[in-house]
Order: sequence, then C-alpha cells, then structure tokens
Amino acid sequence: MVRQAFETTPKLKNIEDVTALIRRGGGKSCLITMSPDFYAHHLYDYGFDFIEASRFPTCTEEQVEPEKILSPKDKAVIARRLCRQLGLDVKDCMAFGDSMSDYILFKELEHTVSINGDPQIRALARYRYDGLDDAFLSVCRELLR
Repeated sequence: MVRQAFETTPKLKNIEDVTALIRRGGGKSCLITMSPDFYAHHLYDYGFDFIEASRFPTCTEEQVEPEKILSPKDKAVIARRLCRQLGLDVKDCMAFGDSMSDYILFKELEHTVSINGDPQIRALARYRYDGLDDAFLSVCRELLR
C-alpha cells in the first residue's frame, strides 16, 4: 500500500539524472524529509546516497516516539552532521526545498533552490524552479557548474 501511494505521487522528472550528475561532480545527494522513513526510503531507487526521514511506527501496536519525528530544525542539524562526516563545508552545499520546513536550512546555506515552493521559501531561495518537467535537469546542470 505504501509503495502504491509512492508510485502515484507526482515527482519531478529526471531525479535519477540529477543524483547521477551530483555524483559525477564528486558530490553526494541527501534527502532530508519530515515524511515517514518507510515512504521516503523508496527514493533510494532514484539514486540518493543518504535519506534521513521521520521514524514512524510501521504497525498499530507500536507507539509514536516524538523524538524520532523530524522537525524543521533537524534538517539543518542533519545537513551539518553529514557535511562533517563527508568532510564538506556546509556553505558549499546546495539545498532544494519547497516549504517553510526548509526555512532554517535555507537560512544556513548559500546555495538554495525553491522547487514549486510556497511564497516564503521562494522569497528566501537564491534560485527558483516551478514545474515537474524535464527543465529541472537543465536547471541543475547550470547550478552544479
């Protein structure tokens, strides 16, 4: 049922090409989402190197553990931790986001891209992209030069 929901969710075209482009350039791609991990982990099929997501129970007998549910603040914390582990400077990283849950991360990073973003994140982003089509790959090629 989760897989079916994942498959029917609209997604940007060429996600695999973008993650491959990042990898060819010597980078790593990471998805940090507040969505449930059992949903988000399907995106490993699209070439992400790391996925960090909220850990919700997978059955009704388990209790929700609030500390395992990510917050907007956690996105920046996770990005900094991954950068340290990979020997990267967080200022050299690029973040893509669509909503206020990305606000803190966008405030910390210099290279930010609003993708179909709400008005607040669009205003904060250095670059903006709207759509689901093939133009996303072209935009990423330009940004990753």
